[in-house]
Amino acid sequence: METKRAPGRPPKGGESQTARIHLRAEPSEKNRYERAASKAGVSLADWIKARLNRAAKREVGE
Repeated sequence: METKRAPGRPPKGGESQTARIHLRAEPSEKNRYERAASKAGVSLADWIKARLNRAAKREVGE
């Protein structure tokens, strides 16, 4: 018997992205983040993850 996959796009990368981080921001901050992400040509989520990863690597030293 063949197993059918669920429809939809497969996850990016090798790891499943199931963990969530909730963040509250001022509307003006969110707008600034959205403009920066748009200027970089990426989604807001990807922009935030890239900036957080860069800061964490700098602080943790990985």
